[in-house]
Amino acid sequence: MTTIGVDYASVDGDAPPDFAAAKKAGIRFAIPRAIYGRRAKGQTDNLPVFVDPTWARDRDAIRAAGLKRTAYLFLCYPKLGVATPDPEVQAQAFIDYVKLDRSVDFCPMLDVEEAAPNLSGEEMYAWTLRAVEKLRAHYGTWPGIYTSARVWAENVHGHSPGVMLNCPLWLAKPWPWPVGTMRHLDGAPGYNATTIPEFSNQWFLYQYQGDATHCPGFTSTVDMSRFRVFGKGALGAHVVWAQRRLGVKVDGNFGYETDRAVRALQTAYRLTVDGIVGADTFAVLSWIIPTAAAQSTP
Repeated sequence: MTTIGVDYASVDGDAPPDFAAAKKAGIRFAIPRAIYGRRAKGQTDNLPVFVDPTWARDRDAIRAAGLKRTAYLFLCYPKLGVATPDPEVQAQAFIDYVKLDRSVDFCPMLDVEEAAPNLSGEEMYAWTLRAVEKLRAHYGTWPGIYTSARVWAENVHGHSPGVMLNCPLWLAKPWPWPVGTMRHLDGAPGYNATTIPEFSNQWFLYQYQGDATHCPGFTSTVDMSRFRVFGKGALGAHVVWAQRRLGVKVDGNFGYETDRAVRALQTAYRLTVDGIVGADTFAVLSWIIPTAAAQSTP
């Protein structure tokens, strides 16, 4: 079964979602926005960022419905004439607001999509890395990164990911349907994420539809993503990412040893023991820091 999920923010205008209805329709995870990294229009408090009420409203209901969950920080970059907090300030606001359970939740997510015309690729990369490191230091794991091939090429100028290779990717685009059209719950099987060359084919979530309407359980719009499910026979950078956390030979080939390690992990965490890296197994892996030896280039 295709593993589908949603992400959304207060700007989408959804009433409190019916997550039981969403689950019945096939939704398996939800990722609300928690922090927008600078002040928003109409904000009345004195905080330097916008704390999105969506996370506080929905975090318990998501879990109660049996969905996987995490939250995302929309990272803002310096702009002329606009007050933008340092990335550490933005990340700290997220840390103060978002408590996650490493036994069941996905790792925290960092949204890297805002353009910063006055920054070089090196400067934008450095700004992003500061937020990544702040989140990693607190949560004890590498955050996931939401971005696209276009953003990495045009905004980050194809910078080498360096240590961000440890961050699981949540890729956007192409969107086979226009924004604001009826939701598709099949995961767009004929479309795949456009990969970022610097990350090879490493990605775990693919956002295939933006501002989808009529998603079961939601009154307004949501973005739709599918989870990349893989197992024995898979090849590539996503396998490398998993192997580095499983403590097995790092060769990008999901073979017998990797299969055995996945099954052992699933047994230890009382998951379905099938040797498949799906959303449940990824949730556990996403909190494991690779050992120094495992992080070496294969």
